[in-house]
Amino acid sequence: APPSRARRPRNARLRAARARITTEVRRTRYGTAELEVASFLSAGYPARVLEHLWREHDYDREIVLDWLEAVSQDVEGRVRIRAASAIGFLARIAFDTIRRDVVVPWAGSGNGDERERAVAALAMPARYPETGAQVVRLVLDWCRRDSLPLRMTAARALGASVGEVLPGGPDKQLDSLAKNAGPALSIAIGFSITELMVPASPDRRLELLRLLERWSLEGSAGRQRAGILSFLQVAAGLWTNVAEPDGEVSWPALLRMADAEHGVAGAGAPSGTREVIAGLWGRSLVAPGADYSVRNVLRSWASAAKEAPALRPPLISLLQEAAKTRRQADLLASHAKNWRDQRPYAPDLAEKLLKVLTEGTVRVE
Repeated sequence: APPSRARRPRNARLRAARARITTEVRRTRYGTAELEVASFLSAGYPARVLEHLWREHDYDREIVLDWLEAVSQDVEGRVRIRAASAIGFLARIAFDTIRRDVVVPWAGSGNGDERERAVAALAMPARYPETGAQVVRLVLDWCRRDSLPLRMTAARALGASVGEVLPGGPDKQLDSLAKNAGPALSIAIGFSITELMVPASPDRRLELLRLLERWSLEGSAGRQRAGILSFLQVAAGLWTNVAEPDGEVSWPALLRMADAEHGVAGAGAPSGTREVIAGLWGRSLVAPGADYSVRNVLRSWASAAKEAPALRPPLISLLQEAAKTRRQADLLASHAKNWRDQRPYAPDLAEKLLKVLTEGTVRVE
């Protein structure tokens, strides 16, 4: 039989570890399940434990890293990111080791989940004076590489992870990555721009939208593609909750910004915001290879307007403004007919949009 010390009751072991057990519903490999989850009582204690293990038990460092890498492959996204962040914490102490043994292999992987772990791991050391400059140099080096996985990791790191700490923002670096961007890299850039817009001021949001506008107007296929697909990613991923008389309503943030310039009380937007958003929508409608994304984003906006009548007039008005040519109007009408005719999805909204497109005036190409 094992020694009695190894058979202590669980509560005694938890007290000794300054931990507790809670019950949570988590996503497992085979669906959701109610699990017992162990956590430390103090939010700062895990970091102290990791630092103690790394500094005082140097002979066990490989075991610690192997365990964190194994946890980073958990089926639940939150667990993966927490494990990657823990590895990032260790990078503050041993940047070269963590960079060489963990972060760079993840960044160069053909697996998108591993690249996201590299991005998560860099967020913490990027914000500390001792390692911040090294993190920035590492990401900028990836920007210049021919390796697509490294460039995609750099594009994602230039969002909330590392991009927010760059003086003046990561616009110059994103512009360089967009030059010859294919669809996958364009979408990675779009995810990062979405992240950058979340905490940004209205003026900064417009600045980022103007960057996408400039790309979308270029003759270069790479930047044009990056401008359109990044815009559609922002349109799909950026939402804002607004208090309405009947309760809180979730708005597509770009629709809210465009409507704000029309004088929504308490939601002012810089002059030119609506024009930029409408122009990007118009170019997205006719952009080669963007049909699938356009359909999905329009459907998600229509779904929001279906549930919240307050969104319908501004949505119809913005889309009418986006359809400046006959071709754009026809393509937009095709989407509206699908909402009306195929498994009737938002028939009332579709009818109103079709009416303004039919009665409105558009230029003939």
